[in-house]
Amino acid sequence: MKKNLLVTLADDNYIDQAKQLFSSVYWNAGWKGDYLLLAYDIPNEKLHWFIEKGIIIKKCEKLPGYEFKRPTTGISKFKLFAPDFKNWRKIIYLDGDIIVRSSLDELTNVQNFAAVKDLGMPKLYHQFKGIKEVSPEKYDVLRTKYDLSASAFNAGMFAFDTEIINQNTHNKLLGYLNEYMQPCFVDQPILNMIFYKKWQKLPLIYNVQMHFVKKAYKIRNIKGTVLHFTCKNKPWISGSKFCEEWQQNLKNSEKIDLSKKTEQKNENKYKIYYLVSIYKINHVFYLIDKLIGKIGGNIRKRHPKIYNNLRKIIYGK
Repeated sequence: MKKNLLVTLADDNYIDQAKQLFSSVYWNAGWKGDYLLLAYDIPNEKLHWFIEKGIIIKKCEKLPGYEFKRPTTGISKFKLFAPDFKNWRKIIYLDGDIIVRSSLDELTNVQNFAAVKDLGMPKLYHQFKGIKEVSPEKYDVLRTKYDLSASAFNAGMFAFDTEIINQNTHNKLLGYLNEYMQPCFVDQPILNMIFYKKWQKLPLIYNVQMHFVKKAYKIRNIKGTVLHFTCKNKPWISGSKFCEEWQQNLKNSEKIDLSKKTEQKNENKYKIYYLVSIYKINHVFYLIDKLIGKIGGNIRKRHPKIYNNLRKIIYGK
């Protein structure tokens, strides 16, 4: 029977991040499938550690002809949709700026392609903002092909059944990239195009996008299975409240032994449902807050008493 596969991606500057990610998956998720590193332009001598641990290496080289304002490393995710990855049953991909805290086994039940909604750029038109700026004509074409008000997912974590892979999937992704290349965004908009209205929405706990949950939703005691540090406040930076946890995971990576299985840290299902509800409730207040911000000026000018009462209800002041 085919095994399931856990994958992360790293370049020469993200080797410790990959070690930490695999360590948190091994010790906290008790992952029983294979582990694979998409190694983007990493010298062979720096891959020995992963090989000795039994982690599979898939080398990725820079593709010529692509110029972005950010590293092109993310394009390597497209390799997961090449035919040779059908050797596995289900694939879970996780970015290197993630800490895994509990079991990922529920993700092996997905039927097609599954991901979590993007909190920073939740709609397709956010994803294609770069195209609108550099090529309004291509953006107009996109508007005829897609409902740009549809939800978009975050590509820092996703899971899929390899049955969705065919001989053309990988080339199709590269073709979309050639057609709709934009300077700021690399992989995420293209993946959103190919899985447009075909992706299964996963609970937020499987990709808690820390910056947006903390800043926008005002949630302080953040919990979840997958903590994703999407912006500048990375957990390995000194001063981060997650730095000690991250460093301990990195230290524990030296003790990884894939011949031995570890116990899973399972989140109580009722606790998970509670957390999802809290995130949804806070999201409602966040949307109300944005709405008040847009129309607040007019209300304050015309109806100051109503404006003050609304502030008391929402902000308590």
